[in-house]
Amino acid sequence: EEEFGTTDVNYYEVNTRLLFGETSKGARLRCPRDGKLGCSYVDAVHASSPESAAAATIMLSWSWGYSVRIVVGALSRWCRTSGADPKKVFVWQCALCNNQFRVQERRRNGQWETFRNFKQMFEKRMDHTKRILSLMAPWDSPKNLSRIWCVFETYMALRRGHHFEVIWPDEEDEKFQHALETGGMQPIWDLFGKVDIQQAEAAAEADKQHILRLVDSNLSNNNLSEYSVKCEEVNAAVVKHLQRWFVKLAVDSISDRRRKGHQIPLEAFDNVAWLLSTVRDDEASWEQTTQMYDFALKAARDRGSTTTEAYASVLTKYAVHLGRVNDAVARDRCLDEAGAVLTQIQATNTVTYADYLKAVALRHRTVGEYDSQRQLLEQARDVLRRNRLTTTPSYAAVLRYLNQSYAHNGTPFRERMDIFQEAQDVWESIGCKYSMGYAGLLMDMAMAVYRSRDPRAAEWFEMARKIYVRLGATQSAEYASLVQKIGRHRVHHNRHQEGLRNFQEAYEIHRNVRMTETRNHAFLLADLASCQMVLGNGKGQSTFRQAHKLVNKLQDREEETSTEHATLGRLRDKLKRLQGPGRVDAPQHDPVQSASDDELDQPVPLARQRQGMFPWLCGGGSNPGRVCFSSCLGSGCMAGLRSFCRRSVPPASEPSQHSPRGGCGQGALRASVCACCTLGLFCALHG
Repeated sequence: EEEFGTTDVNYYEVNTRLLFGETSKGARLRCPRDGKLGCSYVDAVHASSPESAAAATIMLSWSWGYSVRIVVGALSRWCRTSGADPKKVFVWQCALCNNQFRVQERRRNGQWETFRNFKQMFEKRMDHTKRILSLMAPWDSPKNLSRIWCVFETYMALRRGHHFEVIWPDEEDEKFQHALETGGMQPIWDLFGKVDIQQAEAAAEADKQHILRLVDSNLSNNNLSEYSVKCEEVNAAVVKHLQRWFVKLAVDSISDRRRKGHQIPLEAFDNVAWLLSTVRDDEASWEQTTQMYDFALKAARDRGSTTTEAYASVLTKYAVHLGRVNDAVARDRCLDEAGAVLTQIQATNTVTYADYLKAVALRHRTVGEYDSQRQLLEQARDVLRRNRLTTTPSYAAVLRYLNQSYAHNGTPFRERMDIFQEAQDVWESIGCKYSMGYAGLLMDMAMAVYRSRDPRAAEWFEMARKIYVRLGATQSAEYASLVQKIGRHRVHHNRHQEGLRNFQEAYEIHRNVRMTETRNHAFLLADLASCQMVLGNGKGQSTFRQAHKLVNKLQDREEETSTEHATLGRLRDKLKRLQGPGRVDAPQHDPVQSASDDELDQPVPLARQRQGMFPWLCGGGSNPGRVCFSSCLGSGCMAGLRSFCRRSVPPASEPSQHSPRGGCGQGALRASVCACCTLGLFCALHG
């Protein structure tokens, strides 16, 4: 401040006058390391005030673009909030600790500090302090995340198991708290989407090449931006840590203010609950989400604010959360109250009302009332259009669910493509390409064409997967649904082993996020059992029994709560097709859709379509416990036919169960000509 008259100067400016040059603090002092004239700032400080410099206790991960005020403010706030004594905290900050005289000399001679030296230096400091502070400012677009060294330092600190914290100055904390109470949490997702080590910048291009090659040795220096799984893993690790930090910060803020008796806006509870439910990766997050909504409702009732739009919004979002955890009774109660409030205060021309209609539509879908679902979604769309609210995430979400409804009614994909395009345009126009809603839309688009050999299905699935990975949302119910659908797509195109790996991945996610007693999990078990049996995996029967047991449990729960879910009927039909008399038979492969909130299609299964075209193939369904050769058509490959022939051959003495017009009832080993006919039909159906 004495030198510049202000602390709002960045370190590039500071470097020219205080760290290097004739006016710098170390210009006339010899470096204690090489004995040459000109030393680092920290050596100069130590020479004049030994107690002000010592071995570092923390390492700062930051950007030279930050101002002195931001750096000092962030460190001061961290000392205050963590209870650390500023006199005992010694910071390793590269600008002040590296000898800038030597750095500038090498640059004048065209010599840059070697990557190896930089890497050894920062690893040495990191391992010595074992505590790294990452400075983020502005909070919603931090400069350090655009620098490759900062991203790499974050990843290395996490990988080495060192203590890693995010810090910012008071002014940024105030901005975050304001966003928590008003603007919502979308800026956080935008921030996560910006974490990309391959696009991050470096002062020296050679540093960027070295870091990326260190992460992924297969990358070429000529094409450092090509897709890399290992680089995505780095991005995901950094994002996941940031997510947990933001969640902790938000939850702690609410808890602290409640403890102090402060009045907290309902929007703050709502945003924190949304953040928890979106970032959730364990059972505790689900419970915290429920608790946060309960806090919000209690606060509103205590202060007599139960006839406000904010209160109705909390009720609506709480209802969606309760639906996900299978509490249908509490969900319906919340929706009924939300609808009454919005009607009472005449707020039927708002985004909140459209969100309410969408939530009610999803409730109608779970009980099989698809016409009512479509009508409610069309009403929500019209509300948003009439009030010029078409550039909102709510409008894009309504379009997505409306498209799902049209798909269920059999509307051709080409006619629905216009709706897909409109929803996609909305997401992109509001800058939300890195959002779970946009990823869900891409998944829907892929599901609409995945039965055909349209290459766009695989492309859209992969785009959606990359978004979830980039957002660090790979331990969420939504990502599990995506992985399950990718598995179905691969099974449908004869890639059963890959499909099996997808189903197993989704299974592990369900276990982690407490979804093992849901309808979605029952559908996943059915998919997994079906795939295992086609591959001859001995676990198929055990998985089938798990699915059957879960369906019975869900059915009992429905009877206790007087609710009925149409999707369970579809699931029971699926399991019947997998079950033979007294044993588990080879499956008819029809990828039945799951019942998740982000569902797209509920198409007629392939085997049922073929049965309608060629009823003599399956004997008109005279014996649902017997699977004929035509069921192999669903697997779509010779491997499926061979697998069926090995394991589903009826006894020679057993008469055919099929029509005398030419069915395939006697087994491949005794009726090879019949197998050839079936294979011929398979080739005709699959081109």
